[in-house]
Amino acid sequence: MSVESELNSQKRGLKSSRDTYQSRLNKLNNINTNIDCYFDDNITSVNTWRSNTELAFYSGIGGATSIAAISGNMQAPIENDVWNDSYLSSVKSNINSEISRCQTKINSLNNDINSIQAKINALKDDED
Repeated sequence: MSVESELNSQKRGLKSSRDTYQSRLNKLNNINTNIDCYFDDNITSVNTWRSNTELAFYSGIGGATSIAAISGNMQAPIENDVWNDSYLSSVKSNINSEISRCQTKINSLNNDINSIQAKINALKDDED
């Protein structure tokens, strides 16, 4: 096998690895973008339902001291947004770390591909 063929084979392998990382990066970015919207919509729905339930409960049987206390207890556990939820915040942090790792690997592979391409070009120049 010639040196140029070997270099082209290495380049194809690196490109394949890069494409795999790029696909993973695209999927992670999609998840990262959608996680806020998805969970924020659900949080808004839960909080709206809780507020409506509390209002209906208080309106229906309000007035008694014990009912006011129950209604007050319903107000306390409000769902937080994604960044205030420790579990979701941890998920977002891990996703961002993996995005960074993938991007670093892609950059490294691109540098390796460019280096091999420079060697291929140098071999072609030497042949001429």
